Amino acid sequence: MSTYTEEEKDVLEEIIELDPENDDLVTVFISDLQNCRERLEELQEEGIPSVIVAFEDHISAMGPPVLQLLVRREDIEDVAEIFKEIWEEVLDTEGVTASASDVIDFSQDTIVCPGCETELSEVTEEGECPECGLFLGFPDEGPLEEEEANS
Repeated sequence: MSTYTEEEKDVLEEIIELDPENDDLVTVFISDLQNCRERLEELQEEGIPSVIVAFEDHISAMGPPVLQLLVRREDIEDVAEIFKEIWEEVLDTEGVTASASDVIDFSQDTIVCPGCETELSEVTEEGECPECGLFLGFPDEGPLEEEEANS
């Protein structure tokens, strides 16, 4: 449970209630209840109103519901900056660095799975690493590559 200063309490009291059915809201986070509540509190501390709603078609009798955190469309840039700062803090805490070079380049003959560090020549049909099952994505197979292959 977070403890708030008087100033933070004043900000929280001023937060506007959001109505998912009438306001222009966008999804900025999808997770379980605990993680959505953590992000909601972080946004509230910055004075950004948000609301948690359930995906009606993603509520499973066998597991936790999948929830989404919504914010006003006009707040999306501020939310992106806050989430970027959170992400950078997590990376720093874990001693991990992220860079553009971490993106998997499927145009190469081989790729290295960031999960198990196995050198791969291809991924499964589901876009996963055949060794550890980490989702890596799908190589582009668009018209441009097909044209180049036929040239």
